[in-house]
Amino acid sequence: MAEYKLNPVNGDQFIVSNQAGQLYHHIAIRVNGTNPSGTVTVEGRAAGSDVYESIPDAIFDLSALATVLFTGCVVEFKVTIQSISGVSSLILTDTFKEA
Repeated sequence: MAEYKLNPVNGDQFIVSNQAGQLYHHIAIRVNGTNPSGTVTVEGRAAGSDVYESIPDAIFDLSALATVLFTGCVVEFKVTIQSISGVSSLILTDTFKEA
């Protein structure tokens, strides 16, 4: 499992992935804070591509967190944070195994 600490501010953040190859991914957002709100959108970029692709259902509401499962090769994540408030820390976790 990989964990990536996010800066809890509005805007885009880019995270180089710790794994390579076609993998099953289980991504989640952990949040700490009082009455957290806002959204976090996660996209992925495959090796050799300049385009960040949408990950199905990877728009997280910080007041009602969920997890997302997908299969793919991700060398870098693009995380977009919007309308954030009441959050002291955010962590993106990516649990993965070979596809």
